[in-house]
Amino acid sequence: MKRGFFVGFVLAASALPAVGCGDDDSGDDGGTGGTGGGMNVECTPGGGGACQNETDCPKVESGEARMDSQTCGLRCLENADPGMCTVGCIVQEAAVTQACAICYATLAGCAADNCLAQCSADAASAECNQCQIDSGCRSAFDDCSGLTTVPP
Repeated sequence: MKRGFFVGFVLAASALPAVGCGDDDSGDDGGTGGTGGGMNVECTPGGGGACQNETDCPKVESGEARMDSQTCGLRCLENADPGMCTVGCIVQEAAVTQACAICYATLAGCAADNCLAQCSADAASAECNQCQIDSGCRSAFDDCSGLTTVPP
């Protein structure tokens, strides 16, 4: 994916209501929750992040939101508007709120822009995870979602 996608997506997403997200995984231990290596994530409804609510927490903690965001991100790569495609797909597939889906879609866009080589074969690999951390994708996701990674 080209860098222009991420920049364009962020600009488009900023026009959408209530954006705020956090990382649902920044480890590589193979746990169930999270965005890519497998650390567990703690989600507290009412915690203030875009994903911290009664609707999103069960999907985030189970890892469903992470898995669906990876699938949707890849599915939407060639779409005319990959950012909006990814958000819509995540909302539909994971049944999370639009604000939380924006966090996940932004993470997917950042990973596609910066870590495509490391993540294309295995989005849950340690290499993909580390690239997302090094590229700032994960910290942006953490800030947006409000999620907290917990040890297994």
